[in-house]
Amino acid sequence: AATSAAAYTGGSKSDWYLPSQGELVALSQSGLGQPYLNPGYWSSTQSQPTKAVMVTMSNTAVTDWTKSTTRYVRPIRAFSPVP
Repeated sequence: AATSAAAYTGGSKSDWYLPSQGELVALSQSGLGQPYLNPGYWSSTQSQPTKAVMVTMSNTAVTDWTKSTTRYVRPIRAFSPVP
């Protein structure tokens, strides 16, 4: 997932990365993640050596999944959450 996010070049930018659990939660809470109706996005946060955290954007649900599970990747660039 991290490799896919780093390889993303949207907007002709090359500084995309796989966000942490906290960054995805902040994005979801900001409302900017609401248009995305998929089951969730991988974060860079590991919950165990073989599991990583996934955040569902529609309801900010946080779950951990085995890393071999196919899920979506939402690359981001550095941002400041809205207070």
